[in-house]
Amino acid sequence: MKNIKEQYRRALIYLKRTHGKTISWIADKGGCSHRHIQGVLSDKERKGIGGEAGERIASAFTMTYADMLSLGQWIIDGHNPEQWIPPLRSLATGRYVAKALLTAGNTAIGPPILQKVPIISWVQAGGWQDVEDQFHPGDADDWIHTTATNHPNAFALVVKGDSMEPLFLEGETIIVDPGREAATGSYVIAKNGDNEATFKQLVVDGPNVYLRPLNTDLYKQWDMTGVTFKIIGVVVAKEQRY
Repeated sequence: MKNIKEQYRRALIYLKRTHGKTISWIADKGGCSHRHIQGVLSDKERKGIGGEAGERIASAFTMTYADMLSLGQWIIDGHNPEQWIPPLRSLATGRYVAKALLTAGNTAIGPPILQKVPIISWVQAGGWQDVEDQFHPGDADDWIHTTATNHPNAFALVVKGDSMEPLFLEGETIIVDPGREAATGSYVIAKNGDNEATFKQLVVDGPNVYLRPLNTDLYKQWDMTGVTFKIIGVVVAKEQRY
């Protein structure tokens, strides 16, 4: 039997680091004590995190409890966590479908569905208006296949600069889902009133809204509270091309 406690712990360690969250922040989201979360992360807490607390913490990272276990097992198995893909989601209900159910009886999980998305320029991204906008073959610099989204208007961008290092390196290709709802911690493509697109992490702290770079040694976060801007898509994956 897989160790659910260890799966959740490994996922939480990864998400804490990549999202730049503190133990206090995680404890607050889960309604737990600082000591409890610290014990979980250091593998000194016997019970781990489960129930409503585990669900609340997962939700704070825009995940489900099942996502956390899947990601944790992916890490335990030695895979690159940046290449993890969430469990299969039912298109009819929007809920995740347990692999155990899909593999029961005479059914089985099929291969991931490949979606062909256009790689566009940052200028084009800044001009993106609505989720109904369409990109046509002549609009794209190139095309890329991905299983990270099935949205018909998904698009891709090539990362510029080092503001999102170390998780996203210059020259890597990111996949953007314009239909995915952004939540605090999401990596987003946003544009300002001048139609300039930028790649940042969305941080919502009560009434305050920020766009945060990951490379905080060289870049400062932007305070967007009260500022007019638009999120045009959520980054759901990155692709390394050779």
